[in-house]
Amino acid sequence: MNKYLKKNAITSPWIIDKTGLKDKYSFIIVIPSFNEGIEIIPTLRSISGQKNINPTSLLVVIVINNPTNPCKNIFNENQITINSINESNFNFDICTIDAFKNYPLPKKKAGVGLARRIGFDLSLKFTNSNSILIALDADTLVEQNYLYILKSYFDKGVYNCIIPGIFHQKAIGQIEENAIRKYEKFLYSTANNLAKVNSPYGFITMGSAMAFTRKCYIKAGGIPPKKATEDFYFLQNVVKTSSVKVIKRKLVFPSSRISDRVYLGTGFRIHQAKQGYDLEKLYYNKEAFKILKNWLEIGNDGFKKSIDKILSNANQVNIKLPLFLINNNIEKTWNGLQLSSNNNKNFEHQFLCWFDGLKTHRLLKYFSNYPL
Repeated sequence: MNKYLKKNAITSPWIIDKTGLKDKYSFIIVIPSFNEGIEIIPTLRSISGQKNINPTSLLVVIVINNPTNPCKNIFNENQITINSINESNFNFDICTIDAFKNYPLPKKKAGVGLARRIGFDLSLKFTNSNSILIALDADTLVEQNYLYILKSYFDKGVYNCIIPGIFHQKAIGQIEENAIRKYEKFLYSTANNLAKVNSPYGFITMGSAMAFTRKCYIKAGGIPPKKATEDFYFLQNVVKTSSVKVIKRKLVFPSSRISDRVYLGTGFRIHQAKQGYDLEKLYYNKEAFKILKNWLEIGNDGFKKSIDKILSNANQVNIKLPLFLINNNIEKTWNGLQLSSNNNKNFEHQFLCWFDGLKTHRLLKYFSNYPL
């Protein structure tokens, strides 16, 4: 951890005021908050309702953020957020990080990824090797045994990162409600189909539904400070450096609010649906998953096989597969994967680090004629 803190962690100019805080916590929840006003309070009340844990072992870190020179309304809502937190009482320790007033986020990097990164990096000083780090959003609710259940899994000592089951809160209108259930069904369908073809990326990617150990966070290099999709790239790094496991029980309840703040994501998809976009078009077809399954079998068994043999085997799966692989630089990569591997098991890991989540979805889109 000391190496990460010295070389990789964000340590300034943002700060956590340690006044009144303990040295170490069993649970640390980091919540980025942007333009939320008082809407964060139900989330904090939900956390207050946790059962079967000692609330004094929990620290909630809220990163109130906006870019430099924000519009007045956003700044005012952020000020309302910090005022509402200061005026409320909770049964856990809570602190805020000022990333909106004195230390706003730099315009080019401002976004949820940087806000999460700041929160987790600054929180590391309050962890020990057994601490559980949790990512939530400011409009997300949690089941009353969420922390207790997480602890029961992490205490086994074999879990690095856990993705709980999610169920979006009821939307404000019937159109939005129908849209969120369709989108949720798509997320679960895609994750389940990926798991069925033995992809290590068979889980739902959502920034408000991730929990991990300190070691896992550090090995993955921290949350990527991206404006969007930071959750996807973080979990991709976790797969490469540790592992991701899924809890089927629905423990996290994200918001169903419409948003066009960032491309992709739940709010964006609901916005699309309300504008008339058919969410059924998001689905990958069955043939694409079949091709992925066969390709993963070929790739994982490729330790001693030449690139020509690999491409020949790929051609037998689908005549377009070799071209897809060549366009993804397999010819420049394959020999290096083999040379850096000592055995079949090590090669499989190297192969799946190369053929990662991004390439997996590229393949599924390619063979589904996905609307880009």
